[in-house]
This record gives sequence, structure tokens and C-alpha cells, in this order.
Amino acid sequence: MDLAGRKRALRRHVRGMPAVDAQHSLRAGRAAAAIVEAQPRFARARRIALFAALGDEIASQPLFELAVRTGRECVFPRCLDGGELDFARVLDWGALRVGARGALEPPGEASAVRLAGCDLAFLPGVAFDRWGGRLGRGAGYYDRALSKPRAELPFLCGLSYAFQVVDRVPMGPRDIRVDAVASETAWFEARREPGELRE
Repeated sequence: MDLAGRKRALRRHVRGMPAVDAQHSLRAGRAAAAIVEAQPRFARARRIALFAALGDEIASQPLFELAVRTGRECVFPRCLDGGELDFARVLDWGALRVGARGALEPPGEASAVRLAGCDLAFLPGVAFDRWGGRLGRGAGYYDRALSKPRAELPFLCGLSYAFQVVDRVPMGPRDIRVDAVASETAWFEARREPGELRE
């Protein structure tokens, strides 16, 4: 099976797992936020990139509330024409608006900020692995937004349910790896592939 086929198969596998209701999602999101709060990476971060979770993703609002409560600046992605993302500062969850792809995002009038100015960025995903592999929904928004020299990127952390962490995510040369994954049960930093250098 080719790379695209293996990705489709993994998406079907993860999405075929029992659905998580809103209350479970919120409890899991709170547990993940508590785990993140204990991490040195979070303690050092002043500006954080987040995302507003969709209905099948672990709730991200508790992490936003933690960041605001502890004095961090938060930015959220916004989908642009041409399949690109930009990021804008968000002070209040209620300021988010439904975007073109159905996700909550900053309003169009909010000024864009550079992702490179963030210390820590949380990414959604359908699946992750312990080597930092990430499987998105297939549109490539994050892979394009993060296709920059490593030195220009913040520390990247997947935010997911524990059941979304799999043995291996099929990865192509343009797919972006995360540096860590946070779930409702654990935080782990990605293992290095043989011969790979990480900062």
C-alpha cells in the first residue's frame, strides 16, 4: 500500500473507535491541561499557539484557560484562501468565530502575528506516534505553515487523546514531526529516528 493509502487506513482506524462525548472530551482536556502545566516547556513559554478543538478532538479550551490564567499570550490559527494558515492573538475564547472549514478561529480583523514568535505550539491531529509522527486530516494546512527551517519554529506539541497515540504514523518527506505529545494521561517528548538531529 502506498503512503496515501496507509494514511487513509490509519484515519479510518482511529475514526472507527468509539465516539467520545462532550463531557468526556472536557474532562480529558482538563486532565491534559494539568499535565501540561507541570512541564518545564510550559513554564518557560510566554507566547503559546493553540487551536480550537473540533467535536472529535480533545477539548482545548481548558488549556487556553490555563494559559490565560497564568499570564501567557495565546495565538490561534486562521484558514486563508489557498490552503494557508496564519495566526492571530486571542484574549477571550468568546472572540473566536466559525471559519470557512467549520473550526473556531480568530476573526478576520484580528492582526496576524508570526508563529516564529511563539515558544510553544499545540497541534491537532488524527494520530501521533512516539517518534513525533503526526497524521492530520489530510488538507496539509499545518504542514505548509510549518515548512520552515527548524530554528524558525516553536517547540511543537501534539494535543490528543491517549488512544490516538499509535505504534507508527506513516510519514512522507513533507510531513512535519512534533517534538512532544500531550494527552489526558501523559506527556512524552519524541524519540529520535536513527541518524536524526534535533535541537
